[in-house]
Amino acid sequence: GLGAATGVLMEQAAVAAWAAAPEVGFEERVRQVKAGAAHLAELGFVEVHDLHTPQWMGPALAALERRGELPVRVRLYPAYDRIEEEAARAADYERRGGGGLVSLAGGKLFADGTLNSQTALVVEPYAGGRNHGTAMHTHAEVARAIARCDSVGKHLAVHAIGDAAVRLVLDAFQQVRPRTPGGRIEHCELVDSADVGRFKELGIACSVQPCHLLADVEVLTRTLPHVLHKVLPLRDLLASGLEAGDAARGLVFGSDVPIVRADPGDSVHAAVERRRPGGAASEAINAGQAITAEQAWSCFACTG
Repeated sequence: GLGAATGVLMEQAAVAAWAAAPEVGFEERVRQVKAGAAHLAELGFVEVHDLHTPQWMGPALAALERRGELPVRVRLYPAYDRIEEEAARAADYERRGGGGLVSLAGGKLFADGTLNSQTALVVEPYAGGRNHGTAMHTHAEVARAIARCDSVGKHLAVHAIGDAAVRLVLDAFQQVRPRTPGGRIEHCELVDSADVGRFKELGIACSVQPCHLLADVEVLTRTLPHVLHKVLPLRDLLASGLEAGDAARGLVFGSDVPIVRADPGDSVHAAVERRRPGGAASEAINAGQAITAEQAWSCFACTG
C-alpha cells in the first residue's frame, strides 16, 4: 500500500525500508554505539538522552559500562508502551550493581510528523491548501501515555514539531498534572504565542534543536510563510521564565543526531543568527527571537 519508491523515502515508507534491512549482531551494535558515544564526547557532550530507545540499546550500553568504555552518561527514553517492561529491567540492572552511567529517564511518544512531509500538525494550514498535518495521537491517548509513565515514576517526552501538536501536548499535561517531574516536549519548531508561557506554568521542559532551522529554511518559507513569526520563539520562551539549561522544566538544546549532525555549534549559530552561515541578514527567519551566544550555550549546559 506504500507504492513504488521514486526518490527520498519519508514517514511509513522509510520505516518499511528500515524494517527490511538485515539486523547486525550484538557485538557490532556495541561497536557502533561505542564509536557514536566517543564522537559525542569529542564534541563536548557529557550526557546523552536517547529518544525512542530500541530494546537492544540498554544491553549494549550496559556492556560498554561494564567494560569501562562508555565516556558519557546516557538516559534512555523507550517507546511509552514499553515503559513498565523497561522500568523493571532498569531496576534489575541497578540491583545488580549498574555503574550509574546508564539509566531509564522516561517514555517517548510522537504527537505529529515532520515539516518536509507536511505532517507536522499546525494550527493554520500549509500554503496552497487545507492540510493541517497529521495528529499521530489524540489528546486522550497522549494523556494516557503521560499517566502510564507517571504510574512507574517516569516522565514522558513527546515529539511535537507543529504549533497545534505542541498545544495538544500541553493540554494533555495540563489535564493529567503528573506527579513525576521532567515532562518535556521535543522540537517545538513552531509555538503559538498563546502557548509560550504554558511551559513554565505547567513545569514542562521545552527541548529544542535550533539547528533544524538551518535545514528547514526552504520548507518554512515555501509552505508556512504566513506563520514564520511562530518559528522557534526562543527569546519569548526565556522571557516567560524558562531557565536556560534546566532539563526538568526549562529551555534546553540538543543535537538530534543522527537526523542532523551533532555539532552543538550549529544550534548556537541558528539560535543567534537565525539563518545559514554566510546568509544575508534579510534571510533570517523570525530574527526578533534571536538570543545571545551565551544564552544559547547555557541551553546546552543542562542540569537536572
